[in-house]
Amino acid sequence: MLHAFGPAVEVTLAQGRAQPAGPVHLRFTLDRAAVDAQRQAGHALVVFTRSSDAAHTPDLLPAQWDESSATLAADATHLSSFLPGWLDPAGFGKTIGDGINAALGLRFPKPDCAGNAPAGATITVSAVDRDVAWPCLITTDTGYRLELNSNSGWAWLVRTSPPLGGLESHGRDLAGAIAAGIFYQTSNTARTSVMVPGDKAAIPFDADHVPAYGQLAMDAGLSLVSVALDEIDAASQLFGVKFGLIDKLQSDTTKLGCLADVVGGIDGLSGADFAAKVGAFGKAMLDCLGELGGAAGALVIGAVAGVISALFVSVAGAVTEGAGLGTAGFTVTQTAQPVLGRAQDRYSVGFGSVKPSDLSINSLCDNTITAVRWDSWGGATAVGHGQACVPAGEGGGTKPVDLLASDKGDCHGSLAYRHLKATDSTPAGGDDWPGDICG
Repeated sequence: MLHAFGPAVEVTLAQGRAQPAGPVHLRFTLDRAAVDAQRQAGHALVVFTRSSDAAHTPDLLPAQWDESSATLAADATHLSSFLPGWLDPAGFGKTIGDGINAALGLRFPKPDCAGNAPAGATITVSAVDRDVAWPCLITTDTGYRLELNSNSGWAWLVRTSPPLGGLESHGRDLAGAIAAGIFYQTSNTARTSVMVPGDKAAIPFDADHVPAYGQLAMDAGLSLVSVALDEIDAASQLFGVKFGLIDKLQSDTTKLGCLADVVGGIDGLSGADFAAKVGAFGKAMLDCLGELGGAAGALVIGAVAGVISALFVSVAGAVTEGAGLGTAGFTVTQTAQPVLGRAQDRYSVGFGSVKPSDLSINSLCDNTITAVRWDSWGGATAVGHGQACVPAGEGGGTKPVDLLASDKGDCHGSLAYRHLKATDSTPAGGDDWPGDICG
């Protein structure tokens, strides 16, 4: 992709001498015919430099050709090793195109948790159509967490029915972070999540609000733009150009807001003018990237804009064609919910039932709780609040208590919480009660 007109010129400083304070003006006398041949081929004239520091940081300098003097001019900020040459946009574009096609075809390993229901769970989740994602169900203190682990190189929008709030999306690598960042700028993220390649989307819910099924829709624009930018960034780093997209995104997701229209436009493309529109969107994407990449980034983007726009057209055609098949789904099934322990005798109230509103072990005031409200039920634990009866000898009336049901498992043939802790929540405090409720 980067070719030299001749050997590198290295400038070294004597021991203890400092770099010049101002810019270094470089002039290279080159063979006019060799330069004209590259210019006619559409190649960009550049000067490649590598710093003399410990990191040997590379950089790409824009260069100007003076036909009359047959010299290539560039300005550097320091003395270093300099290599005049040209950038081959076609080679750059092929590297990016190969990367895009490989990325969109990626598949990922099946996690150990996929298909394994947690012990005591009352919820089961089916496989996702065509294995585009691996579902993992995890019990939490307040219910469940369904994680969809990507098994696709595409970005997928995730929704549930009935709709749930609090959906989460992640993006660990650059393409995923870009996809998630653009998504957050353009979507109703309270009811929709995005599953980016190789990462996960999370759906938290409790046993009282279980989705019947989930839908995944492939997002062609989000997939193409995020993967293309990732590959352009990776290819540009071969020349020492670092756009720093993931750092910019982590500090401020709005920096990728300029890509929102590109993503939306690609998703709606069709018809005879497809190529022209895609090319325009490709240019808009490159303009946005050039703004984010600084001077060196603008140089690279300017040099390869035509090639990348043409590549965008060819890849986008395959992307949108594939997106026509881009729907998948899964179902969620709820089995019998756990009960609270079991009734010990005919005087027990509430035990052995689901989410009881009144509890009593033996009908005595000391062992009775009424007006119980459960904040959660069905997960690893259940949390509730009620009013405990206060004997007349202790002042009578009721006092508030906090309830924690735990140790979900088999209780004489039924799925049940086998331990209950009722704690007096008044300032005076109180003893835990009653403990084992399976017996």
